[in-house]
Amino acid sequence: MTNLSLSHRVNQYFSQTLTAGREAQLGITANLVDLYYLRYSADWYVIQNLTLSTPLTYEHGTQSGGSVDTFNRYGVGFRIGYNLTRKLTSSVEYISEKEFGGGLSELHGKPPLLQLHIWLLTGLAECTPPSFC
Repeated sequence: MTNLSLSHRVNQYFSQTLTAGREAQLGITANLVDLYYLRYSADWYVIQNLTLSTPLTYEHGTQSGGSVDTFNRYGVGFRIGYNLTRKLTSSVEYISEKEFGGGLSELHGKPPLLQLHIWLLTGLAECTPPSFC
């Protein structure tokens, strides 16, 4: 996995991050998935220890199996994060994605995905706003 990430903290209430990269994954239904991605996240810090985010994603990939299939995937989401302690963060994320595969005439919709994340931050350098460790 290779990526480049740019972050910009506009003020104490808003920051944004743009990440671009490439990753290769071994697939369950395919032998290999080669993925290029561009991800943007706008983060609002309106209440102490609470982060509201709106992630946007674009992915272009190929998957090989019996044949090679190329796809483009677009996604939009909403995430709520909360700093439980200085080193423990949790978040709930809702993601809706649309996939165009084999040509722009095909549209494959995925059902919205609800994810729950709990992160343990291991050092002061990894603390996330708004805790400002």
